[in-house]
Amino acid sequence: MGHNVAWGRAHLRSIDVTAIGCASVSDAQTISSLILRYAKHTSQARYQNKTLVSTFAGDNCAFGQGSTAAGWNYVRSLVRAGGREMYLIPAIFVDTNQFSSMTWFDGAFNWDSAWPVGSAGSAPLTTASDETWISRLGSRGCMASVSPLFFTYYGPQSWNKDWIYVSRLVVVCQTVIAETSDRTTG
Repeated sequence: MGHNVAWGRAHLRSIDVTAIGCASVSDAQTISSLILRYAKHTSQARYQNKTLVSTFAGDNCAFGQGSTAAGWNYVRSLVRAGGREMYLIPAIFVDTNQFSSMTWFDGAFNWDSAWPVGSAGSAPLTTASDETWISRLGSRGCMASVSPLFFTYYGPQSWNKDWIYVSRLVVVCQTVIAETSDRTTG
């Protein structure tokens, strides 16, 4: 997805629906109001001429509409009523095999790709997770996660992973540069 976006400085707001909530019509109105408040700003990130909207979670949000798809379609209708379209790219936490049956989002944010998850511990970070997401999303967008300023201290007595955030940034940048170079020389 990032290869097709020409941004100077753009701001992407990611809405944490685990904190704001996403069960009621009122929650949908709150979220659409947040989206619309910033949508007209020149620094608002856009993709495909739409306001780029990310979330933390969202795969269980019905907004009082009976299903996740109906709920997010309701949020879209509120944003559309405000004169804007949105490109929804949530960070969702489901098995990627489910993506083909989940039609309510335009792309997905691979939140957990910024650090080793589960039994990976302090394994070196690669783009393998991103490649899986890209494959499973098909023609929909995929946003990789990089978190170089996310601070935590896990010393040698625990997970010993202070290094992982900067190394992920290096891995993603090297991959993007290599892919861009391949396209321009090949």
